[in-house]
Amino acid sequence: MSYLDFKEMPAPVGRKTKIFAVLNTLAKIPLGTVKFHSVWRKYIFWPEKDCGFDDGCMIEIVEFVREQTSKWRESL
Repeated sequence: MSYLDFKEMPAPVGRKTKIFAVLNTLAKIPLGTVKFHSVWRKYIFWPEKDCGFDDGCMIEIVEFVREQTSKWRESL
């Protein structure tokens, strides 16, 4: 069962990489953002303040971030 939805958001003009909102599957509450971090050269998760995540949610986030980073590297 998936606890999270990853929704691609419109990127600001000039941005080369995608931005994703991370939402609770049931209530659609925003939990954070996944976006590219140029210093680390990979996608990372930026949580909203005071959000807690269990191991199932963290696994979903890790898998999604790895997938997006892999897609970005393949596009180079």
